[in-house]
Amino acid sequence: MRLKSRLRFDTDRGALYDSDRRYLLMRSDVLMSAVRALPLSSREQFLTALTESARSYVASSLIAYAAQTPGDSGALIQATVDAACDLGWGVWQIHGNPPRQWLRVSHSPFAQGYGASDTEVCAPVTGVFAALMSQVLGSSVQAREVGCVATGHEYCEFELLPV
Repeated sequence: MRLKSRLRFDTDRGALYDSDRRYLLMRSDVLMSAVRALPLSSREQFLTALTESARSYVASSLIAYAAQTPGDSGALIQATVDAACDLGWGVWQIHGNPPRQWLRVSHSPFAQGYGASDTEVCAPVTGVFAALMSQVLGSSVQAREVGCVATGHEYCEFELLPV
């Protein structure tokens, strides 16, 4: 079942949930212009922290997606790709085979919300991609953004790095 079908708006509490996981709807330019307003060294620290936070907290979502697709890593990847789209995180396409895999994202809200940049800015996507592939491969991996719409690329691209 797609994430968008499971999302529940609790208007009495002003909250949005998928099971017990609370979500937040927010304009991407509000978040990313706050990042942009930070001094460069703080901006880099914030983006690194955002990567790690996304990596850490997406685990509960991945467990829920995996429960829908027990033992089927392809279905887990597809559920995550679909959820990213449902949440407005752009269109995700994963290419390659382990250990050489890439994620290509079209319409990243993080790049769009940030605007032009000298460095990549899609930190949450980096964290989610690393968490997903760690789950799929059963071993810790890192990811890094190697191209970003904010830096002038046609799409945002991330590569998987073994640890």
